[in-house]
Amino acid sequence: MNGSLFRKSALTLAAASLAASLPLRGDNMIGRQTQNEGVYAVPAPKAVTIDGDLGEWDLSGRIWSFADIAIRERFSVKTAAMWDRDHLYLSFLWKDPMPLNSAVDPDFNPGKGWLADAVQLRVLADRQT
Repeated sequence: MNGSLFRKSALTLAAASLAASLPLRGDNMIGRQTQNEGVYAVPAPKAVTIDGDLGEWDLSGRIWSFADIAIRERFSVKTAAMWDRDHLYLSFLWKDPMPLNSAVDPDFNPGKGWLADAVQLRVLADRQT
């Protein structure tokens, strides 16, 4: 193979490899995980009963969080929030075949508990604009 043809073949192979490694359309810019910047609490459409049934919920503000799009059907959480005059309601629908099974040892890594089966909330209330 002459040098010019070899360089063209190598360039074509490199371009094909790069295209195959690009994230699927719809992924965000940091990779295969979600990058949620917040969840919107929507007004409750009617009285909420705390019973695990989300039938009366408005889920229009729901977000889906996962660490890897390839396993989101096994490991993820869908989070929704609603409010009424007196309460803020939060829903977390977990997908995890072994819930509450964390590999983080709190004696060794007490600051890493958020890495498994955990929710971190930062509430911004009465924000001044």
